[in-house]
Amino acid sequence: MSTSVNTHHNWLRRSVATVAIFATFNVMAFPASAQSALEKLKKAGAVVGLSTEPPWSDIKQDGSMGGAMPEMDIAILKVMGVNSVKGEFMEFGALIPSLLSKRTDLNSSLLYISPARCEAVIFAKPSTCNVETLIVNVETAGAVNSYADIAAKSLKIALIPGSKPAEWANEAGVQQSNRIAFHDYVDAMKLLKDGRVDVVPAADSTAADIMPKFGDPAKQKVVPLQDKLLCGAASFRKDDTELRDAYNVAFEKLLRDGTIKKILDKYDLGYTLDYIDTVTTEKLCSTAP
Repeated sequence: MSTSVNTHHNWLRRSVATVAIFATFNVMAFPASAQSALEKLKKAGAVVGLSTEPPWSDIKQDGSMGGAMPEMDIAILKVMGVNSVKGEFMEFGALIPSLLSKRTDLNSSLLYISPARCEAVIFAKPSTCNVETLIVNVETAGAVNSYADIAAKSLKIALIPGSKPAEWANEAGVQQSNRIAFHDYVDAMKLLKDGRVDVVPAADSTAADIMPKFGDPAKQKVVPLQDKLLCGAASFRKDDTELRDAYNVAFEKLLRDGTIKKILDKYDLGYTLDYIDTVTTEKLCSTAP
């Protein structure tokens, strides 16, 4: 198995990169109706949409693809008999457009399931669930416990356009002038340290990963939002229901035999499986958390 990525800029600044991973696997039996979709991927290979969001997915300094989600996708597609997997890294907001334009075949489980996204794509079963947090400077910590606080106090928040936190900012009435776009958490934490934003939203696992790298416990604090349970899942084009169903079969097999937990435990993310059986994709598509 080999990995490669075409780099022209610092790896942390890249918006698009392609990582190829090749392997030969045994084919798991799926219903005949799913074979046509699988045959296409087995012949041409699968292109998976990814975004730089450690520890979920990132590009290592040596140029190889890393993170829990790429490893999980490789394992699932392995069970499905897909011999070639390419991970294409792009800005978060480009994941769904790239999928719909057929630049990718599926998106990794980086997208949270939401009613708005369910109008554009179909999701597999939830593969991970997280509690959302707000990273703030210590001076602000006692004053911010919700998105409503951000709006009421006219605080500036770093947001990825099209993300779930951006939706919550809309719902809370955060002014456009107080929204600062960022592409990765290196940029976001620099904005926070420089005082250009007051709040950086992040899933609990992401906050736990980036704080030791880019934060300072004496200067920044992580505020959990217990009412914000978010669940991610792989996403597909709406006409690829058979492929989505085959993905679900493979995921369930690896979940039952412990492979999924083993992968997530490598990145200290095993706890994200705790809530996946408490919600369904259908429920998350019909109601906002």
